[in-house]
Amino acid sequence: GLVFERKKENIGELLFANLQRVEESLRVLEEISKLFSYKEEENFRRLRFKVYNIEKKILIFLSQYAEKKNS
Repeated sequence: GLVFERKKENIGELLFANLQRVEESLRVLEEISKLFSYKEEENFRRLRFKVYNIEKKILIFLSQYAEKKNS
């Protein structure tokens, strides 16, 4: 059946929901590539960890921005 997602409340929720999708997709591509090519598996793994790092940097930035905004 159809699963309906709740509406995202703000840009942050929308951004992180989509980052999760990217991370999951890269993980699937990494797993599939294990069947065919070690090199491609490593490429997908590196991309996945780059996305994790981007997500971490965004979280730090947003946290700092919120602190400045609230002070």
